[in-house]
Amino acid sequence: MSLVACFLPFCLQGLVLDESITRVSPAAVKTLAMDVAFLQKYVEDLGNPALLENIAELLQSVALMQTDNHEEYYDISQRSKKYSRVDREAGVFLLEKYVHPFHTYPSHGPCTIHLLTVPFPLYLRSAS
Repeated sequence: MSLVACFLPFCLQGLVLDESITRVSPAAVKTLAMDVAFLQKYVEDLGNPALLENIAELLQSVALMQTDNHEEYYDISQRSKKYSRVDREAGVFLLEKYVHPFHTYPSHGPCTIHLLTVPFPLYLRSAS
């Protein structure tokens, strides 16, 4: 079993949910989505369907941040269909952090959002 497939999804999810990251930009979400797509491909290539369960919450969390209609998360029937693996409080926290591309937000001190734009291979190197 691959340690990357087991622990990297939790590290990426934890990075986004970290309290020191106050805002997540659309560009950061796009980069994270690319990283998660590479991770998903890697896990699928391992040929163990059980490992896909490890990344289900991460996949749905990224989909939630990428959706144009965040209000659907607050509709119980929609949330149970599309985001059933996302923790309810974590989903709200993610949506609160997401910076809508057409709004401006005041600065709340130092922002560590640049951590989300590190290319995927660097995650693998830092984990070893």
